[in-house]
Amino acid sequence: MDGEADRLGFPTRDRSVGSGLQTTTHAAGAGAGRRWWVLAAALTVQSTISVIGQGLPALVPFVKADLGLNHAQAGVFATITGLGTFLALFAVGWAVDRAGDRAVLVGGGVLTGLLTVAAAFAPGYPLLLLLLVLVGIGVATPTPAGSTAVMREFPIRQRGVVMSVRQTGIPLGGAVAAVTLAPLAALWGWRTALIAGGVAALAGALAGHLCYVRAGGGEPEPRTGGRRWQGTPVLLSRDLVLTSACGFLLIVAQFCLVSYLVLYVRAIWAVPVVVGSLLLAGTQVCGAVGRILWGWVSDRLLGGSRKWALVVVTGTAALAGLLLAWLPAGASLGLVVLVVAICGLSTVGWNGIYITLLAELGPPGFQARSVGLGMTLGQPGIVLGPWLFGVLVDRTGSFRLGWTVVACGLFVALLAIGLVRERRPAAPQAGRAG
Repeated sequence: MDGEADRLGFPTRDRSVGSGLQTTTHAAGAGAGRRWWVLAAALTVQSTISVIGQGLPALVPFVKADLGLNHAQAGVFATITGLGTFLALFAVGWAVDRAGDRAVLVGGGVLTGLLTVAAAFAPGYPLLLLLLVLVGIGVATPTPAGSTAVMREFPIRQRGVVMSVRQTGIPLGGAVAAVTLAPLAALWGWRTALIAGGVAALAGALAGHLCYVRAGGGEPEPRTGGRRWQGTPVLLSRDLVLTSACGFLLIVAQFCLVSYLVLYVRAIWAVPVVVGSLLLAGTQVCGAVGRILWGWVSDRLLGGSRKWALVVVTGTAALAGLLLAWLPAGASLGLVVLVVAICGLSTVGWNGIYITLLAELGPPGFQARSVGLGMTLGQPGIVLGPWLFGVLVDRTGSFRLGWTVVACGLFVALLAIGLVRERRPAAPQAGRAG
């Protein structure tokens, strides 16, 4: 990692202090096959936790009808786990740097599953929200833990694509939720669907543990126990703040899209709830494809630049948001599907390169905390965005105005990411192993 730190412009640390991101794993140790098992663990746990983190919007119509909620309350239900995630993210990043990715990743899956099952038995809306906030703590764990694991195992030249592959777990989990939770809720109620999501998270934690065992579970986890605490002021750079501001506005757009898409297409084009859920699932699948696409663009076409890949994806998301806002009521379903697919590729597909940029902005050995801090700054958008969107729709009766405001926010995000001073990694030397 010291050579890599030199190329990224960071000072070289003492080799006597262990680093969670040392690259010796792919030069020695368990061999190249290990990295793919670690990626499988990160992707599996991320996907199954995301069945909950991304799946609540699929239950919105059922919960809204059962509990008599308005649009703003329904938006809070769909995104309230984001509050727990916001409160926990930086602490989770510190835990990963301190204790290692495996314990946090697997433990987060178990915590998410158990708390989700408990939430299914909540007798009313306030207690349901409280339990879902606690679920959000578990939802916070896969990104810092999985990102750290992947960055430790893979070299820079593969990082954009591989980090994006890991991030596909979020929309893939959302897609699975959209095609399974809504039908389960229609047949047996939304509480049964929540229980099914909790069981999925527990199963994912077990599968992730087995992947780590297959990768070489006896190998000690990287730790930073001998290092002094390095807190928020040290990591809070100008570029991290600008990147997080862009992330905040992208998060607002993403969660407004997944929270209200089913209600929007039902209101404007009279699309049935189950069909709308399939459209939501398609949006998440397009988001998964987009994450890989933008990672490839970053690695292969933009010379490893995460910033300029984010510029392209943010601009695309802004234009797609305006299209979605002003599609006429008489538009064909095929045209609606096309616009929603573009929204999925961009508005749901940006996260992989964003997380990679946050990690690369952090000093060596503190990437998990850099990711955690950057995501903490952006995380309020998960709850605030859909809630304000719902308030706007309730007061004006216009979804179109809501989407227009979201699109304008994305143009501001475009300005923020354009001001970031990116540390560009040097191209790997020819013939380098790994």
